[in-house]
Amino acid sequence: MIEAVRTPVSAIMIDLQVENHGSVLLLRPRSAMGRFWIEDHIPKDAIPFADKVNGPAFIIERCYMGIVSDAIAQGLNIEQLRWIDGS
Repeated sequence: MIEAVRTPVSAIMIDLQVENHGSVLLLRPRSAMGRFWIEDHIPKDAIPFADKVNGPAFIIERCYMGIVSDAIAQGLNIEQLRWIDGS
């Protein structure tokens, strides 16, 4: 069984959500600011990931994780999810 472990976040507006899936990350906008940031900083040929439950995301290889640091440096609020195998 796989379960999500959430990094604690206070009652602030989340701009981007990052899901860590090992070798890839899913970068998901959670606010208008997050959507605008993605439009300006994610390459147009980035691979979209459609999820009817959680909304759209973009697949990012782990080697490009520095883009998340850039978003934090620019003042965006980030929520990080990491997936662990509980079996």
